[in-house]
Amino acid sequence: MNIKEAYIELTNKQLNLSDFNDILNFKNECKIQMNQEYLYLADILIIDLYINEGLYDDALNIANKLFNNIDNVVFQKIYISLLERYIYIFIQKQNYKSAYRYAFMKRNFIDLENIDEVNRWYLEMAYIYAELNQKDKALLNLKAILNNYPNDSLRALTLSNMTKLYIDQRQIEEAKQTLNDCITLVYKLEDDEGILYCNYLNAKLSILEKNFKHAKHSFQDFFKNIHELTEDYLSIANEYISLLIEMDLYEEAYRFCVKYLKPFEDTNNLTVKRDFYKNYLKIHVLRNKNIRDDVRDLL
Repeated sequence: MNIKEAYIELTNKQLNLSDFNDILNFKNECKIQMNQEYLYLADILIIDLYINEGLYDDALNIANKLFNNIDNVVFQKIYISLLERYIYIFIQKQNYKSAYRYAFMKRNFIDLENIDEVNRWYLEMAYIYAELNQKDKALLNLKAILNNYPNDSLRALTLSNMTKLYIDQRQIEEAKQTLNDCITLVYKLEDDEGILYCNYLNAKLSILEKNFKHAKHSFQDFFKNIHELTEDYLSIANEYISLLIEMDLYEEAYRFCVKYLKPFEDTNNLTVKRDFYKNYLKIHVLRNKNIRDDVRDLL
């Protein structure tokens, strides 16, 4: 097969470390044929492989070498792809200032006639601004997406992000409106992941309104529809445990903790792990009726 066909075959894979030699062989063939475009694309594949494996520092090393060598005019599309990998890597490393720097650089290369490309940039900027605690700017970027003819999937994602930001800022009426619009869309799209996230947002909104029983019900809907407590859901589990403690449901909180203890033990996210063990300790203490009233305020 020719270089293009070999490249397409590699891009159709969910790349992992077992594919590393195949990519190196492809890269060597690009060198032999002096095909600079596909040589750069081979490096993008290696970056993607490392990202898939969570090896972000290795991905950065390859990205930096490529960044220093690539002509961003001749190979503009590949350069944009590289910037997008930088943004993703730095977001995963929670280095949001660096993510912002590369997102800002990307702005200069966006095709303003390409609605999907523009909206993807707005979404990246919204996420980065939210993590930098510049929520007003995040909302402006999300509103820009809604005004720029997004497809239904992107509209639903945007509405869910807006709802989360409104909840964070305690803007209850705005959160209700965007959440209702989002729920309508995700059910129309039969988007199970979107429906799941709306259950979570419903729970957070109910907590904000001090409607703890409704929040508990929404959390229960959330957890009964997931098959495994993956890394993405651990912080949500912590919020549910905190709610059960707030409702004095210590035995129920204890059973939930025991059920999902292993994912929390295995996580490398120290913030999530700390919050879990803090709650776990509270539960162990507050389950003891003899000392509960004496220590509650101390916890």
